[in-house]
Amino acid sequence: IDGQAVRWLVLSAGLLVLKSYFSNTWTGLMKVRSGTVGAPEDRLFGAKKDAKPWEALSHPLVMRAQRSVFNDQENIPLWFMTAVLFLLTGASGLEARNWFVPYVIARYLHTVAYLNGKQPHRAIFFILGGLLTLGPLFLSFYRAYVGF
Repeated sequence: IDGQAVRWLVLSAGLLVLKSYFSNTWTGLMKVRSGTVGAPEDRLFGAKKDAKPWEALSHPLVMRAQRSVFNDQENIPLWFMTAVLFLLTGASGLEARNWFVPYVIARYLHTVAYLNGKQPHRAIFFILGGLLTLGPLFLSFYRAYVGF
């Protein structure tokens, strides 16, 4: 496995983990801002005293933030599995950089567009991220079954 490719994977995956932490924290902040709670014990953090846990699920700010987190949970693991396959099938450092960095950028921009309700930007970045996942996957299949 190419050492440079591993470095690009570590950097890219690390940046995606940080982005996910931001998204999770943002969801919590939206619960505080809206005065809702995700669980009864969360009332300690500034929610209304009579806030019901299910209210957070229906508040527009919380719903948007939570859907952004769900989107990450659905897409980033698929990318990571593909990235590992790509490295295992001989990706060079240059190839890894050229596929991984644009994916990370697309995911960050997708999150910004999602949290701000911007279309068609959100769809464009989502599709771009999907293509940047499928590209290395198909290259991995080709290398594994046709040859390096």
